[in-house]
Amino acid sequence: MHAESTRVGLGTITVLISINDLDLNVYNVLLKFADDTKICNRICNSDDVQKLQEDLNTLEAWAHTWQMQFLPRDAKHARY
Repeated sequence: MHAESTRVGLGTITVLISINDLDLNVYNVLLKFADDTKICNRICNSDDVQKLQEDLNTLEAWAHTWQMQFLPRDAKHARY
């Protein structure tokens, strides 16, 4: 029982360490809270669209490296 608790604790530490580098090499604003991640910025021109796509590609590569997943079914967008 004690060994199981230790493994869970170390797993939690590993996850915390791994998500701390999530926003490296990301141009847009990245908001992280618990298991929720949001990327946001104002899109005014095609350069902004390109930067957002590059950031999404960067995040996808990060998730692949850490064997994690983003759930796009939970994704939302806002227009103002």
